[in-house]
Amino acid sequence: MTALSPKRLLFVSGKGGVGKSSVAAALALLYSQEKKQTLLVEVNSLGRLSSLLACPSSHIEPKLVEPYLWMLNLQFQSALREYALMVLKYEPLYRTVFENRWTQQLLHFIPSLQELVLLGKLLFHAQEKTPEGKYRFDKIIVDAPATGHITRLLSLPSVLLRTVPPGPLAQEAQWMETALQAPSTATLLVSLPTEMAVQETLELHVALQTQAHMHIPALLLNRFVPPLFEKDELQHPTLLKYPHLLPLALQHYTLAKESLDAFSHLSQLHIPVFKLPCLPSEYPARNTVSSLAAHLQKMKELL
Repeated sequence: MTALSPKRLLFVSGKGGVGKSSVAAALALLYSQEKKQTLLVEVNSLGRLSSLLACPSSHIEPKLVEPYLWMLNLQFQSALREYALMVLKYEPLYRTVFENRWTQQLLHFIPSLQELVLLGKLLFHAQEKTPEGKYRFDKIIVDAPATGHITRLLSLPSVLLRTVPPGPLAQEAQWMETALQAPSTATLLVSLPTEMAVQETLELHVALQTQAHMHIPALLLNRFVPPLFEKDELQHPTLLKYPHLLPLALQHYTLAKESLDAFSHLSQLHIPVFKLPCLPSEYPARNTVSSLAAHLQKMKELL
C-alpha cells in the first residue's frame, strides 16, 4: 500500500518557507485531476493558496473553483459564527451575545478558543456526508500552520481531555481526538536541504508524535539538487579552460552536497523520504504548482 492512498484528511506542515503551501496545492490539484472530490484548506491565511492557483477562495463554506477542486480559507470569526449558530440555533441570539463589542474583546483572551473553533470547523467538513451517505470530500488537504502552531492545534483535543471536567467541551474534544487519530488522518512533512530546516523538521516529527500522536506516513524534501559530478571533477580541464563556468559548477556541487546531507539526516526518521526538484524561481505560481503535481504523480510509492 502506498503512503498516502488511504488518507482522507492530510495536514501538510513544516518550517515556514519550505514550500508546504505549494506542495499542498499540488496534491490537491493532482487529486482533483484524478476526479476525486478534493477540498483544499488554508488556516487564517491572507490567501496564499488562492494566489498559487489563481482561484478565489471562500471564508465561510467550501467553494468549487475547478472541477472536483474546492477551496476554503478558515477564518476564526466566520468559523465562530457558524459554530455558535449550530449550538444556539437562533441568529438574533448569536448577534446579541457574540457580536457585542465587549464579548468580542473577551473572546481574544480565552486560551485556545481560536484553535478549538478552527479545528472543529475543519473536522466538521471531514465528517460531512452527502444525502447518499458518502463522504462529501474524498480528500481534504490542509495547508497547516508552520512548526509550533501545528503542534498546538493538533494536540489541543488531548490537552482538553486531560484538563476539563466531563461535559460538552470534553465531548467535543473526544470526537476531535478520535477524528485526528483515525487511520485516515495523517500529517505530511515538508523540508528543505538546509541545516535549519532539517533540524526543525526533526523536532516537529518528535513533537507531532509525542504531543499530538499524529501518524506521519512520509516526508517530502523540497528543492533537492541532484549531484552531477564529484569534487575532484571541479579541476577538470574543461572547467579550467572556461573560468566563468567554475563558480556555477562549485555552486551546484555545494547545493547537491547539502541536499544529500539533508536526505541522509531525514532518512534517520525511518519514514519514506521523497525528493522534489528545485524549480526555476521565474516560473509563474500556477506553473510551479502544476509541475510539482506532475512530479508527485510519478511517485507511485507516495500516492
